[in-house]
Amino acid sequence: MTGNLKNAMIAVDALSICNTINGWEMMIPLAFFAGVGVRVANELGAGNGKAAKFATKVAVAQSTVIGLIFCVLIMIFRKEFALIFTTSTDVLDEVDKLAFLLAITILLNSVQPVLSGVAVGSGWQATVAYINIGCYYVIGLPLGFLMGWVFHLSVEAEKVRQRVKTWSSPNVSVASWEMMIPLAFFTGAGVRVANELGAGNGKAAKFATEVAVAQSAVIGLIFSAVFMIFPEELASVFTSTAVVLREIDKLVPLIVLSILLNSVQLVLSEFVWHEWLWDRDGKHWLLT
Repeated sequence: MTGNLKNAMIAVDALSICNTINGWEMMIPLAFFAGVGVRVANELGAGNGKAAKFATKVAVAQSTVIGLIFCVLIMIFRKEFALIFTTSTDVLDEVDKLAFLLAITILLNSVQPVLSGVAVGSGWQATVAYINIGCYYVIGLPLGFLMGWVFHLSVEAEKVRQRVKTWSSPNVSVASWEMMIPLAFFTGAGVRVANELGAGNGKAAKFATEVAVAQSAVIGLIFSAVFMIFPEELASVFTSTAVVLREIDKLVPLIVLSILLNSVQLVLSEFVWHEWLWDRDGKHWLLT
């Protein structure tokens, strides 16, 4: 959407800088998302409701404090942090205008992913999915179109849409759209494994792992093939600028490789959180 706004190059540059900073900081609440989801699932699987509640409180408090620190830093250095990426005065001025929205986004995202992790760990995956889809497609996109083309608020409108959208996922791109699928396996299969291990069912945990990895890998292969066949058509969803389209065409092999690797790595990385190991006969998984 940003690529089709007025002064697209400046808008894309400024929004990319803000999204990059947001993405870097987002790794912290995403770690809490995975960690607390697994811990809650383990405790609930073992029937320890009080321990699950305590883990929720600790994770939300820690992530919120970290989010506040980053929020304050963004506001203090709002004119300087973009210098990491560019020296263009126009882009720096645009980033400065977006600093407040970026700070609020970081603060909100320090809480929401943790609560989503708790919900997923509690077995409410379907509810979380409906909320995420609703936030993006029912609220975020229409609001972005309305503010961008009706009220002509340029990149600020896109940032508002991005803020609503980041309550369900951190980035806007073809690769990021596809990454939502392995992320779903990341949370769903991880919680299933945590539940099974918490209940002492090692074989069921192993079976859930094998199924999740296989399904995610096949889907990754399909998306990779589609992107190899229709690179320009997919890129045109975001921009009509010829220079940008040519650069995207050069990046197709790297994007395809990223999709393939992420379709497996994200699913496997969730299981690391469970600190599992094989026993000597290789038939059961044990918690360390």
